[in-house]
Amino acid sequence: MPLRFVSVTLDAPDPARRAAFWAASLGRAVIPDDGFRLPGDPTQVGLRFVDGRSGHPAPSASTCR
Repeated sequence: MPLRFVSVTLDAPDPARRAAFWAASLGRAVIPDDGFRLPGDPTQVGLRFVDGRSGHPAPSASTCR
């Protein structure tokens, strides 16, 4: 069975600002969820920015899609 990465989660001090920068740079939309997600497509991995200072752990592999 092939493996496909859907997104990479990045801890960032200001996740909204980081997501906005990368969205503008890559021509993608920002989708707010537990952080800020920039969806990928079949040729690009998605990016997800979360506030690492919030004390919330990064999502586990079982919750990532």
